[in-house]
Amino acid sequence: MISLCFSAFVADHTHAVEIETLKEYRERKLGTAVASRFIQECTCKGIRPYWDCSPDNIGSIRLAKAVGLTHEFDYQIFSYELE
Repeated sequence: MISLCFSAFVADHTHAVEIETLKEYRERKLGTAVASRFIQECTCKGIRPYWDCSPDNIGSIRLAKAVGLTHEFDYQIFSYELE
């Protein structure tokens, strides 16, 4: 398996779209292919696909636009090391 799309979380009939593609296979439209199929399945089953990402995740933004998703929410990720 080199690329997959799945529900990262579910709330009622809304499923958050998560797409993962192995690094060496990126930029080959595989994420677009699996996301398109996932969205088709959601539509057939009355599920609302939901997507969000951080504003600096250009690849995710491009992919989402390519499969017809709209941007609904921005967030920033902060991290720090625990000792």
